[in-house]
Amino acid sequence: MNDINYGFVQGRMLLYRKPEMLSLEQHEGRGISPVETPHAHARDVHVLPLTLTEFVTAQKHFPIVFASLEEPVPLAVLGVVEQTNLFINEKGQWDALAYVPAYLRCYPFSLAQHGADKMALIVDCESEAVSEKPEIPFFVDGKPSDYINHMTEFCGRYQTERLRTQEFCKKLVDLELLVGQHVSYTPTG
Repeated sequence: MNDINYGFVQGRMLLYRKPEMLSLEQHEGRGISPVETPHAHARDVHVLPLTLTEFVTAQKHFPIVFASLEEPVPLAVLGVVEQTNLFINEKGQWDALAYVPAYLRCYPFSLAQHGADKMALIVDCESEAVSEKPEIPFFVDGKPSDYINHMTEFCGRYQTERLRTQEFCKKLVDLELLVGQHVSYTPTG
């Protein structure tokens, strides 16, 4: 696995190419225009992070593994070969019958630490859904739109669950309940 910890590490985030803190000054007039393939950007990702509350639903669709024994991160395994997501078809669409992890449902938004005690909504400005002529604006009359308020709330719930999941994983480590395993796969043909 590469050096990304599937969350915030050294300012990098899985899937986000150009994350920017959302602000009226920088993003007025911009917004979201729905795209036919909203998850196509994840076609080269074979794992995505999960939160504890997702386990029951996610395990029905894909295996869950923990990356790292020191600081475990639960991951949904989406493919057996790196850079291959078996849940995205050749048209770039997510399997309609499969669960979509919350990390992916947050995209192109996320929360980032802003100052000592605040979080700020960020947006991946290179997402194909971000538009200069949006159907859904980021701001209306100089204030965050209802859509932005909804996404801020959703990303906030995700962040809360992510922190709860970190605590759960620390407990697994403290109780020595995780055992290292190595899996290898050799494709045929």
